[in-house]
Amino acid sequence: MRIVALLFFISSFLLFSIECEKGETLIEKTPSFSIKNVYSQEQIPGQKNELVRTEIGMQIVDLEENVLLEKVYFNGHFSNQLIKRNEIFKTFLRPEVEERILEIESDEAILFYLEDNKKYYFVLKDVQLKEPIYLP
Repeated sequence: MRIVALLFFISSFLLFSIECEKGETLIEKTPSFSIKNVYSQEQIPGQKNELVRTEIGMQIVDLEENVLLEKVYFNGHFSNQLIKRNEIFKTFLRPEVEERILEIESDEAILFYLEDNKKYYFVLKDVQLKEPIYLP
């Protein structure tokens, strides 16, 4: 009976943690801050041989100083670090396709963040797809 309980505990923990790129364990956690209006928007260049870039943005409320937003995973791509611009945190997805790290829906993304120097992730639901921007 103890073995069954121990196996249940271990499998439960594994369901709520994943391995990140460097082999560090991350834990799923509802963040201490609020996330609103998550969107994705392609920027299509007007010049040949330039890559289409995908911007991810979100409004974050009550973000404390002990929290660092690291990156986002969306549609098979990781982003660079999120940067705050006009009350919206934005980043661009890197063009390299990454191995799927967690089963998520096509309208979901994963936010990776540090809180008190501990790594966490949170699944963002209902990512809104905005109309693409056509660049000159």
